[in-house]
Amino acid sequence: AGITAQIELWMRRYRESKKDLYKFGMSQPPWLLALLGRYKDLGQRWNCRGLGREFLASSEMAQLKELGFQQKAFKAMKIW
Repeated sequence: AGITAQIELWMRRYRESKKDLYKFGMSQPPWLLALLGRYKDLGQRWNCRGLGREFLASSEMAQLKELGFQQKAFKAMKIW
């Protein structure tokens, strides 16, 4: 079945259950269950601030400086 059908299945199971099937949110658990095993690891390069790591590596900062980012921009993004 497609991902949408799987999400709807998990939402239906939750609605019909006498007890909570999961906690810590209502929308994310069905998505995670539907995507189980249906994803590809994109590697660290695709990681974004706030989505898994706290700071940029010094090599990443250097690359951004080469692209024209200034210290003021880093401070505004709270990564300097």
